[in-house]
Amino acid sequence: MALIIFILTLTLMMVSLIYIPKIYIFKRYVQTHWLIVLTGALFMIIFGFIPIDHLIALMTDPLGMNPIKLITLFIFLTIISLFLDEVGFFKWLAYVFINRVKGKQWMLFLSLYVLTSILTIFTSNDIIILTLTPLIIYFSINVKINPLPYLFGILTASNTWSLMLMIGNPTNIYLASKVGIDFMEYFKVMWLPALTTGTLGFILISVIFRKDLNQTLNPIEGSVQLKEPVLVGIGLIHLLSTIVLMALSNYIQIEMWVITVLFGMSIIGIGLIYLKVKKLPLTPIIKTVQRAPWDFIPMILGMFILISAISYSGYVDDFANYLNMLDPVYGYGISSHIVSNLTNNQPMSMLYAEILISNLNDPNIYVRTYASIIGSNTGVLLTPFGALAGLMWHQLLRKYDISLSVLKYIQTIAVTGFIILIGSLFVLSFVV
Repeated sequence: MALIIFILTLTLMMVSLIYIPKIYIFKRYVQTHWLIVLTGALFMIIFGFIPIDHLIALMTDPLGMNPIKLITLFIFLTIISLFLDEVGFFKWLAYVFINRVKGKQWMLFLSLYVLTSILTIFTSNDIIILTLTPLIIYFSINVKINPLPYLFGILTASNTWSLMLMIGNPTNIYLASKVGIDFMEYFKVMWLPALTTGTLGFILISVIFRKDLNQTLNPIEGSVQLKEPVLVGIGLIHLLSTIVLMALSNYIQIEMWVITVLFGMSIIGIGLIYLKVKKLPLTPIIKTVQRAPWDFIPMILGMFILISAISYSGYVDDFANYLNMLDPVYGYGISSHIVSNLTNNQPMSMLYAEILISNLNDPNIYVRTYASIIGSNTGVLLTPFGALAGLMWHQLLRKYDISLSVLKYIQTIAVTGFIILIGSLFVLSFVV
């Protein structure tokens, strides 16, 4: 029964993301996917598939990364990135890259791919996709070029270079932290697979859209100025300080989630003081808080309850026994890539985390974890269901009337995604 509730919940969640992403409740729109997940989780508790005391102990586990720590870390890290977005830094930087291109789509594609890659490494792939996708669509319409090369370019860059650091994707943080991999240990292993996936992604997307990219680019008009460079400076200092301290967290004995809370609260506080002193509108702060991923809270909590329930019922052990018969690199990497598309990469990561921590004495525990992380990032390069970032990207295209069916998406990116996956797993097999 627990497995039925789990499968039914995930199926309804995926359907809702495609057909009914939002519903109107109490005069405001609410995302349906987390409502469905939370409902499924409540059924697990009501029917007694997991004891309440056991669940609370899991959710508040002081050792490693529990869901409350993950939620706190991701929200406050996102607030820092959103602050930079609200004060215009990402848009200004994109226009700087665009305005340096003189009639060559190849150079524009390269510039945007590099920009997306850099920003993804130091922020989060979700933020970069939500920021750059509307900008690229707007720009493409105005200069009358096909937006798809650039849209698939930023999708690929943001879901390959996100492998470089733990903060590139919430799934990186969750999986790595669950088995005790710290920030620097993660980077030492994953920088080369990330470099491989990012480079392969650029080459393959360039080949797919070579005809479009060979066409001449119309002259670019207009520019963007930084209205409040002081706020941009404050945001960059906070972001860089956060990343540096997270890298040193294992040495300074401060958990990563605590670092993000301190700097997230600091950037809001300093930003408020600056705007008040300058007698400027508090819009950047208000919008930063409003745009923070609050939906992430019920989604992660609900998904954690679902995974914990099927684990408590013994189904995870059965799946773990099957996975452990496979090659630790390719078995975990390819299966996590596929399971991400069946369930989305967040539930996949929670499921695989349960499998991994049940085999902590396994000598291959770390290689299995890194392979699963690769699958969680590249999953979206098969279908848009592979990650919430991919679904948000696909919804933005529909919002701006860019025609792209799920079938066309798969035809365009699936082979590329598989080559990227195998390439990164091949490199991983040599570095661990």
